[in-house]
Amino acid sequence: MAQFKLFAWRSALQLLRSGNVVSNVVAMSAAGAVQGFINTRVLTAKGPPDVPTYAGGYTQCYFVLILALAITSIQMALPLFGHERTVFWRESRHFSVLAYVCGKWLAALPLTAIYPLCTLLFWYQLVQPAAAFGDMYVALVAINWAAEGHGHLISLLANSSMQLVGGITAMVAVVLAGAVPPLRELPQVFTYLSFGNFGRWGMQLLMGLEYYPWLNSKNGFPPLQPANDSSIPGGISCFWDPTPGCSQEVEDQELVDGIEAALKAMNISIGDLNCTQVSQCPKLYSALSNLTHDIQLLLHPPYELYEEYLLEQDLKHMSAADCACLCGYPGRPDGSNPTPACEQEWYGTVPYCNDTEPLNPFLEGGSSLTEYRDAVAACSIFMNDGYELPYGPVPLLSRGPAESLIWLAALGFITRALAYASLLCLDRRKR
Repeated sequence: MAQFKLFAWRSALQLLRSGNVVSNVVAMSAAGAVQGFINTRVLTAKGPPDVPTYAGGYTQCYFVLILALAITSIQMALPLFGHERTVFWRESRHFSVLAYVCGKWLAALPLTAIYPLCTLLFWYQLVQPAAAFGDMYVALVAINWAAEGHGHLISLLANSSMQLVGGITAMVAVVLAGAVPPLRELPQVFTYLSFGNFGRWGMQLLMGLEYYPWLNSKNGFPPLQPANDSSIPGGISCFWDPTPGCSQEVEDQELVDGIEAALKAMNISIGDLNCTQVSQCPKLYSALSNLTHDIQLLLHPPYELYEEYLLEQDLKHMSAADCACLCGYPGRPDGSNPTPACEQEWYGTVPYCNDTEPLNPFLEGGSSLTEYRDAVAACSIFMNDGYELPYGPVPLLSRGPAESLIWLAALGFITRALAYASLLCLDRRKR
């Protein structure tokens, strides 16, 4: 114990007197600020947010954040052991190796908590993510803990070229994170390799925290639209609000004339629109698929028909591998597979699925899915990237983020144990 206290006190003095702490704090703060300016207000920069529109922004934002954390955390961890090889060889003749490494780790532990805070203070204010500040801080500390462990190990195994190897390790960690490219698009062997990669667990953790309110349809996700939206023409509020309770009868004659002209150009009469199911009204389905976006929004009575059309549009972006996101709906039967089945678990896995029986939206109605359109889109992103869904009572304790925290903590401990073994075995032969 006396040796442990000695090494911890001496290592703390070395860190304070080296001047690296101040420069590292400035570097981490600058990294957070630069990333924040690049991704300023990802959620609201282009108008009211929705998952399909902003999925690319989420991915880019967190991909760059993981890259910056991996590079800086590994590089800043290299000197802790890498610059003291001669000192260690001399002192390990008379002192405990375990006391030496534990003392140095304890002295560096406050920096593991301080550096992510410096990054997050600027980044969070500029990006304004959906995840809470406290949750994001815990996530960055976990990622930093795992990355620093890799830095300690690299500084001992590749001491002469530790900065180069550290940079390569950071790049590999980001490439196998599962976002760019998605894990599903890579050969299966890379999926197995990603389980030992802190970048993959860091990305799953950050994405899980960010998408948690979308998947669980928390208040404000999606945000309510202002009632006096200037982009919506006056006098036709019922056309833009396709709900059964809307009773506004005033119509904008100019727009109605435009709709009739468009239908006439396609040889479709108003009588063709007098139907209640898309399957009974092929001409209407064709019109809805080909008219401009504004006219599509006007051609939706009755409400059930418009809802079914929206569902069809959502299903076009789904694949058979996303059937869990559709609460067990595997797609319509075809000649090769007349009775398709979903092999994935959805009940107890997908937050908005509340039944063990698979959903058939065309028989039971599509309101259960159109109501959760953003949640379905978020679920599909997780399936495509190969991440576990954040299913649980609170973000950090939900299934995906909790799993990521456990893996990041384990990787940090494993790499530090290997660093201790390196000092205990590899360097002992050189003394």
